[in-house]
Amino acid sequence: MKNIKIIYLLVLLLSISSCKRYNVEENKDNTELIAQETKINKQEAQKIFNSKVNLTPLSEAGKYNISIPDNYMYQVTVYEEGNIDLVFGKIDFANRKDVVAIELTTALFPRERLCSQSVYVIKEENPNLISIPEIKKQLVKENYIYFEDSNSIIYGENFTVIHYEYDAAAKSYIIYNGEIDHFAKFPEKENLALHMLKNGKNLLKKDFIKVPFNSWEEYVLNSPKAEINLFSSIFNKLDKEMQAFLEPNQYVSPRSEGNYDYVTFYRANDAIERTYLNFLNAVKTNTIESFEIPEKISKDFEKIFFSYRYSLANKYSYSQIDNVTDLKITDSGYNNRVFEKLICKVQYDGKIFYLTTNEISDLTRDFYIKMFNYYSKNKTLDIPAIKK
Repeated sequence: MKNIKIIYLLVLLLSISSCKRYNVEENKDNTELIAQETKINKQEAQKIFNSKVNLTPLSEAGKYNISIPDNYMYQVTVYEEGNIDLVFGKIDFANRKDVVAIELTTALFPRERLCSQSVYVIKEENPNLISIPEIKKQLVKENYIYFEDSNSIIYGENFTVIHYEYDAAAKSYIIYNGEIDHFAKFPEKENLALHMLKNGKNLLKKDFIKVPFNSWEEYVLNSPKAEINLFSSIFNKLDKEMQAFLEPNQYVSPRSEGNYDYVTFYRANDAIERTYLNFLNAVKTNTIESFEIPEKISKDFEKIFFSYRYSLANKYSYSQIDNVTDLKITDSGYNNRVFEKLICKVQYDGKIFYLTTNEISDLTRDFYIKMFNYYSKNKTLDIPAIKK
């Protein structure tokens, strides 16, 4: 009997110290969700809201004027009346003309779909048509809410994120609506949801100064853990190949959970290494017209370093950032389109490897350069001071 009482007491204490939950069952009309403890600590949330981010303006005269992270891509759609079925507070999108919808996607994972993020712009004179209590009555059917403030909420199994603001200057509602992919397999979804909410809270920020990220450590400390962990899981696979399995002239392109590849890791033989260094020297000394790739290695060499775009008719240039070579190829066969590849030399136990990007753009270049240089020096992406 004494043991039963102790167990009962432990269960009671655990229930009291559990996360914030809003019990719909206790209020079937859903007129007011009943709050207990909070799951997301507001102090920790504020740290994420204040974390470093570089923004870029996104605007179209008379339609919208917002700020988004500068490594994000976007797609704008304007919906005619009746073509979008959403309701926030007293605003029924179906009855509105020219609803502007802006879909946001991080350029690091354009196809991975860790989450969906959209911004809606509604022209409206009345600034009092939306409130979080109204949104809770309309949308929160699940029995838990993770975070809430005066104009934001994170709730539900898929960590739905809603944030709204009224832009008095443009007389418009700016509504951010995001959701973590239901099938996304990663921990720390609360962290990603808070970074998503940070995007929403920055939409109307105008007075910002871009400050470059100085290191991979800065990216790790200021990025969603889900994004960093995705790359870490890929590079952990490279560790095993580097230490044991990869033979000379072999390469691997490990795939993410979503079955996409981002980098290629190649173990060089002596002929490949010598030819690559000769190529860089030919570009540097402007003698590329006399550079020749030995026939025995030409197919492998072009595949690793040029993605089959090598030609004496092309123009080449490169810059060196520590161990990373930023190679640019102006392809005469593609109307002089410029292709870019980052190539990082990695040395381990007397062996030479090359780590290369599969895709690169202005939006992702700096992230990859910092990540590649850190890995080439440390043979890991982990930061010891913050490793759990």
